[in-house]
Amino acid sequence: KVYGSTYTFSSSDYTITGLVNGNTVTSVTMFSAGAAGTALVSPPTYTITPSAANGTGLGNYTIQYTPGTMTVTPKTLTIAAK
Repeated sequence: KVYGSTYTFSSSDYTITGLVNGNTVTSVTMFSAGAAGTALVSPPTYTITPSAANGTGLGNYTIQYTPGTMTVTPKTLTIAAK
């Protein structure tokens, strides 16, 4: 994401592998300090931590969460002479 913007996670930010028999995952909590508008470009990468999956039939699984990475890129600053 670009420095200064806030990032809101959605269901397109994670993948689910291994569901069977019509079981579903309807949501996953995602957290990263990099999602805040105040997250700095240095360090440029922040860990994304998934947790708390909700859905149907999830008691039939041992759920493994794999962290991801978020990169904060510089925002363009334009300075123009008068």
